[in-house]
Amino acid sequence: MSDVWAENPVRWVSIDPGLGGTGLAFFDNERLLVGIPEKNAPGIHTVRPDKSAAGWMEEAVSICDKAEDLFALYSPTKIVIEEPFISLKGKKTLVAANTNSVVKLSIIAGMLIWTARSVMESHRATHLFQVETVLPSKWKGQLPDKALKMRIEEWARKTKTELPKRLSEHARDALGLGLSCLKEL
Repeated sequence: MSDVWAENPVRWVSIDPGLGGTGLAFFDNERLLVGIPEKNAPGIHTVRPDKSAAGWMEEAVSICDKAEDLFALYSPTKIVIEEPFISLKGKKTLVAANTNSVVKLSIIAGMLIWTARSVMESHRATHLFQVETVLPSKWKGQLPDKALKMRIEEWARKTKTELPKRLSEHARDALGLGLSCLKEL
């Protein structure tokens, strides 16, 4: 990963795209944004598809519609998104269970990038827009979910950041990806 974050401090988002939900963690320079001031919750979100969606494409559109509201709220100019991959090691992930899912996941990732860019376009700021994709092996390696959770909790104690009591796996991965970019993980 590049040191683009240290060189150009901006508002940015790390994204863990998922078929059942997508995690987003919003940062301002090198700190996690406070997302909902009245709830004192940081800028960590999970957007899930509408249950009424007919098929995976409609689910993807509903995820992007919800993410669009968050992009408009936070106005990130950079995106770091976990790159879809095919795992052949038998892990219990949706993508590992069905290699065709990587195509769907790639489409969702592209739709999220396009949605964020469209929000920037409405602010006439597309010249600032940048995207970086990162493979899971590059930001967390073989780190088990439990160890990732412990490292995030340790970071929260160290920085006195109050995290929501429950973080979805997608939100935790988005936060972990962002912290990795900051070399805080």
